[in-house]
Amino acid sequence: MELAKIKGIGPKTIELLNTDGIYSIKDLLLKYPRKYTLYEKTNQSIFESQTNILVEALVDTKATIVSFKRNIKTVIFYAFINGIKVKCITFSTDYLRYKIYKGIKCYLYGKYNREIKGFSFQNIFL
Repeated sequence: MELAKIKGIGPKTIELLNTDGIYSIKDLLLKYPRKYTLYEKTNQSIFESQTNILVEALVDTKATIVSFKRNIKTVIFYAFINGIKVKCITFSTDYLRYKIYKGIKCYLYGKYNREIKGFSFQNIFL
């Protein structure tokens, strides 16, 4: 199938994609995305892991917003991960303050950061 049949793709975009070796929708699907993240829940301790892991968390406190270095907002809340109460931290996601409240179960993808003494997560699945 041709790229021109995709809604929102015009001549300039087609020209740009052609320079990258993409001439059909099949080429587009096989070219991008370049990286996949496998989200698989583990029972590994968050304190021992050196890489990002997916953990199940039970939120214990309401999310609060704290300013971090002038323009960066930090969302902080406490949750039980593997039965241990841990500070959970993420950056530049202000909308989470309305979605995270006590008692909800969620999955967090990230790693324990010894510098900030908390579980710094990149993705949250509610």
